[in-house]
Amino acid sequence: MISWKNVLHKYLSAAMACSAVGAYAATPDPMADSQKQKANVSAQKGPTNTAPSAVAVTATTSAIASERSHLLCTFRISKSGAATLVRAAEVKGEPILPEVSAGPLLYEVNNGAALVSTEGLPDPFEMRSTPGPVGSGIKGHHIQSTQEAEVVVKIPGSKLSDLNLGQLSVTFYQNESGEQTEKLDAAQLHKWKASWKLRRLSEVPAQVLGSQIKLKAVAPNP
Repeated sequence: MISWKNVLHKYLSAAMACSAVGAYAATPDPMADSQKQKANVSAQKGPTNTAPSAVAVTATTSAIASERSHLLCTFRISKSGAATLVRAAEVKGEPILPEVSAGPLLYEVNNGAALVSTEGLPDPFEMRSTPGPVGSGIKGHHIQSTQEAEVVVKIPGSKLSDLNLGQLSVTFYQNESGEQTEKLDAAQLHKWKASWKLRRLSEVPAQVLGSQIKLKAVAPNP
Protein backbone atom coordinates (compact mmCIF):
# COMPACT_ATOMS: atom_id res chain seq x y z
CA MET A 1 0.00 0.00 0.00
CA ILE A 2 1.43 3.38 -1.09
CA SER A 3 1.92 5.88 1.64
CA TRP A 4 0.92 9.37 0.44
CA LYS A 5 3.01 10.80 3.20
CA ASN A 6 6.16 9.20 1.70
CA VAL A 7 5.24 10.42 -1.84
CA LEU A 8 4.72 13.94 -0.61
CA HIS A 9 8.07 13.89 1.23
CA LYS A 10 9.95 12.77 -1.92
CA TYR A 11 8.20 15.43 -3.99
CA LEU A 12 9.14 18.21 -1.57
CA SER A 13 12.75 16.99 -1.39
CA ALA A 14 13.08 17.05 -5.21
CA ALA A 15 11.56 20.54 -5.43
CA MET A 16 13.95 21.89 -2.82
CA ALA A 17 16.93 20.40 -4.70
CA CYS A 18 15.86 22.05 -7.98
CA SER A 19 15.43 25.38 -6.25
CA ALA A 20 18.95 25.17 -4.80
CA VAL A 21 20.43 24.40 -8.24
CA GLY A 22 18.56 27.34 -9.80
CA ALA A 23 19.66 29.69 -7.08
CA TYR A 24 23.28 28.63 -7.53
CA ALA A 25 23.09 29.12 -11.29
CA ALA A 26 21.60 32.59 -10.87
CA THR A 27 24.30 33.73 -8.44
CA PRO A 28 26.61 36.21 -10.34
CA ASP A 29 30.32 35.40 -10.65
CA PRO A 30 32.39 38.55 -9.90
CA MET A 31 35.45 37.23 -11.78
CA ALA A 32 33.46 36.41 -14.91
CA ASP A 33 31.70 39.80 -14.89
CA SER A 34 35.03 41.64 -14.59
CA GLN A 35 36.48 39.77 -17.58
CA LYS A 36 33.36 40.54 -19.64
CA GLN A 37 33.62 44.26 -18.81
CA LYS A 38 37.27 44.34 -19.89
CA ALA A 39 36.41 42.58 -23.14
CA ASN A 40 33.61 45.08 -23.85
CA VAL A 41 35.92 48.07 -23.19
CA SER A 42 38.59 46.63 -25.51
CA ALA A 43 35.99 46.03 -28.21
CA GLN A 44 34.76 49.64 -27.95
CA LYS A 45 38.30 51.05 -28.17
CA GLY A 46 39.19 48.90 -31.15
CA PRO A 47 42.67 47.51 -31.99
CA THR A 48 45.69 49.40 -30.66
CA ASN A 49 47.90 50.82 -33.41
CA THR A 50 51.49 51.28 -32.25
CA ALA A 51 52.83 52.41 -35.66
CA PRO A 52 53.31 56.19 -36.12
CA SER A 53 50.64 57.86 -38.20
CA ALA A 54 51.35 59.58 -41.51
CA VAL A 55 50.53 62.93 -39.90
CA ALA A 56 53.10 62.35 -37.16
CA VAL A 57 55.79 61.35 -39.68
CA THR A 58 55.05 64.40 -41.83
CA ALA A 59 55.21 66.69 -38.80
CA THR A 60 58.58 65.22 -37.77
CA THR A 61 59.98 65.62 -41.29
CA SER A 62 58.79 69.22 -41.47
CA ALA A 63 60.35 69.98 -38.10
CA ILE A 64 63.72 68.60 -39.24
CA ALA A 65 63.54 70.58 -42.51
CA SER A 66 62.69 73.77 -40.64
CA GLU A 67 65.87 73.41 -38.55
CA ARG A 68 68.07 73.49 -41.65
CA SER A 69 69.46 76.78 -42.88
CA HIS A 70 71.96 78.28 -45.30
CA LEU A 71 73.98 81.45 -45.69
CA LEU A 72 73.52 84.08 -48.38
CA CYS A 73 76.77 85.98 -48.76
CA THR A 74 76.85 89.08 -50.95
CA PHE A 75 80.30 89.84 -52.41
CA ARG A 76 81.53 92.88 -54.27
CA ILE A 77 83.97 91.67 -56.90
CA SER A 78 86.01 93.57 -59.46
CA LYS A 79 87.65 92.76 -62.76
CA SER A 80 90.98 93.56 -61.18
CA GLY A 81 90.62 90.53 -58.88
CA ALA A 82 89.35 91.97 -55.59
CA ALA A 83 86.55 90.32 -53.65
CA THR A 84 85.01 91.73 -50.48
CA LEU A 85 82.13 90.42 -48.42
CA VAL A 86 79.40 93.05 -48.13
CA ARG A 87 76.88 91.17 -45.97
CA ALA A 88 76.05 87.67 -44.75
CA ALA A 89 72.59 86.50 -43.79
CA GLU A 90 71.27 83.24 -42.40
CA VAL A 91 68.12 81.96 -44.09
CA LYS A 92 65.98 78.97 -43.09
CA GLY A 93 65.72 76.03 -45.45
CA GLU A 94 67.98 74.82 -48.24
CA PRO A 95 69.08 77.03 -51.16
CA ILE A 96 68.23 76.36 -54.79
CA LEU A 97 71.41 75.60 -56.73
CA PRO A 98 70.70 75.00 -60.44
CA GLU A 99 72.73 72.18 -61.97
CA VAL A 100 72.97 74.01 -65.29
CA SER A 101 75.36 76.95 -65.43
CA ALA A 102 73.57 80.24 -66.15
CA GLY A 103 76.60 82.17 -67.38
CA PRO A 104 80.37 82.66 -67.52
CA LEU A 105 80.93 83.66 -63.88
CA LEU A 106 81.40 80.67 -61.62
CA TYR A 107 82.03 80.37 -57.90
CA GLU A 108 82.92 77.44 -55.70
CA VAL A 109 82.67 77.24 -51.92
CA ASN A 110 84.86 74.74 -50.13
CA ASN A 111 84.99 73.51 -46.57
CA GLY A 112 88.60 72.50 -46.36
CA ALA A 113 89.07 70.26 -49.42
CA ALA A 114 85.38 69.34 -49.73
CA LEU A 115 83.14 71.14 -52.21
CA VAL A 116 80.14 72.73 -50.49
CA SER A 117 78.45 74.51 -53.40
CA THR A 118 79.06 75.83 -56.89
CA GLU A 119 76.98 77.87 -59.30
CA GLY A 120 77.32 79.47 -62.71
CA LEU A 121 76.04 83.05 -62.92
CA PRO A 122 75.41 85.56 -65.72
CA ASP A 123 78.18 88.08 -66.34
CA PRO A 124 77.76 90.54 -63.44
CA PHE A 125 79.94 93.16 -65.15
CA GLU A 126 77.55 93.42 -68.08
CA MET A 127 74.76 95.99 -67.68
CA ARG A 128 71.82 96.49 -70.00
CA SER A 129 70.72 100.09 -70.20
CA THR A 130 67.81 102.06 -71.60
CA PRO A 131 68.18 104.97 -74.06
CA GLY A 132 70.11 107.95 -72.70
CA PRO A 133 68.90 111.56 -72.28
CA VAL A 134 68.08 113.66 -75.30
CA GLY A 135 71.27 114.81 -76.96
CA SER A 136 73.46 112.17 -75.31
CA GLY A 137 73.77 110.18 -78.49
CA ILE A 138 72.80 106.95 -76.69
CA LYS A 139 69.89 105.48 -78.59
CA GLY A 140 67.91 102.32 -77.92
CA HIS A 141 68.77 99.59 -75.45
CA HIS A 142 72.48 98.99 -75.17
CA ILE A 143 75.05 97.09 -73.11
CA GLN A 144 77.54 98.72 -70.80
CA SER A 145 80.44 97.25 -68.90
CA THR A 146 81.27 98.01 -65.29
CA GLN A 147 84.42 97.38 -63.29
CA GLU A 148 82.67 96.22 -60.11
CA ALA A 149 79.58 94.15 -59.40
CA GLU A 150 77.81 92.38 -56.55
CA VAL A 151 77.06 88.67 -56.60
CA VAL A 152 75.31 86.40 -54.10
CA VAL A 153 77.00 83.18 -52.98
CA LYS A 154 74.90 80.41 -51.43
CA ILE A 155 76.39 78.24 -48.69
CA PRO A 156 74.03 75.35 -47.83
CA GLY A 157 73.89 73.62 -44.46
CA SER A 158 75.47 76.54 -42.62
CA LYS A 159 74.56 78.85 -39.76
CA LEU A 160 76.11 82.03 -38.40
CA SER A 161 76.71 80.17 -35.15
CA ASP A 162 78.70 77.34 -36.76
CA LEU A 163 82.17 76.81 -35.35
CA ASN A 164 83.63 75.68 -38.69
CA LEU A 165 83.07 78.94 -40.57
CA GLY A 166 86.82 79.49 -40.45
CA GLN A 167 87.28 76.51 -42.79
CA LEU A 168 85.12 77.99 -45.55
CA SER A 169 86.65 79.57 -48.63
CA VAL A 170 85.20 80.93 -51.89
CA THR A 171 86.81 81.29 -55.30
CA PHE A 172 85.45 83.13 -58.34
CA TYR A 173 86.27 82.03 -61.90
CA GLN A 174 85.68 83.19 -65.42
CA ASN A 175 84.41 80.14 -67.28
CA GLU A 176 86.05 80.26 -70.71
CA SER A 177 84.90 76.84 -71.86
CA GLY A 178 81.77 78.09 -73.57
CA GLU A 179 80.14 74.75 -72.65
CA GLN A 180 76.62 74.22 -71.34
CA THR A 181 76.94 71.35 -68.90
CA GLU A 182 73.93 69.34 -67.76
CA LYS A 183 75.31 68.90 -64.25
CA LEU A 184 77.59 71.36 -62.52
CA ASP A 185 79.37 69.40 -59.81
CA ALA A 186 82.84 68.59 -58.47
CA ALA A 187 83.63 66.28 -61.41
CA GLN A 188 82.77 69.00 -63.95
CA LEU A 189 84.84 71.58 -62.07
CA HIS A 190 87.81 69.21 -62.06
CA LYS A 191 87.42 68.63 -65.80
CA TRP A 192 87.41 72.36 -66.58
CA LYS A 193 90.34 73.04 -64.27
CA ALA A 194 92.36 70.23 -65.81
CA SER A 195 91.80 71.66 -69.31
CA TRP A 196 92.54 75.26 -68.16
CA LYS A 197 89.03 76.43 -68.96
CA LEU A 198 88.56 78.29 -65.66
CA ARG A 199 90.42 81.57 -65.19
CA ARG A 200 90.63 82.55 -61.54
CA LEU A 201 89.32 86.04 -60.86
CA SER A 202 89.56 86.27 -57.08
CA GLU A 203 89.58 84.20 -53.91
CA VAL A 204 88.63 84.72 -50.28
CA PRO A 205 90.62 82.09 -48.36
CA ALA A 206 89.66 80.21 -45.23
CA GLN A 207 89.96 82.11 -41.94
CA VAL A 208 89.51 85.38 -43.84
CA LEU A 209 86.02 84.43 -45.04
CA GLY A 210 85.01 83.13 -41.62
CA SER A 211 86.01 86.36 -39.88
CA GLN A 212 84.29 88.46 -42.57
CA ILE A 213 81.06 86.50 -42.15
CA LYS A 214 81.09 87.13 -38.41
CA LEU A 215 81.80 90.82 -39.00
CA LYS A 216 79.21 91.40 -41.74
CA ALA A 217 76.48 89.12 -40.39
CA VAL A 218 72.93 90.38 -40.20
CA ALA A 219 70.11 89.00 -38.05
CA PRO A 220 68.66 85.66 -39.29
CA ASN A 221 65.41 85.89 -41.24
CA PRO A 222 62.36 84.78 -39.21
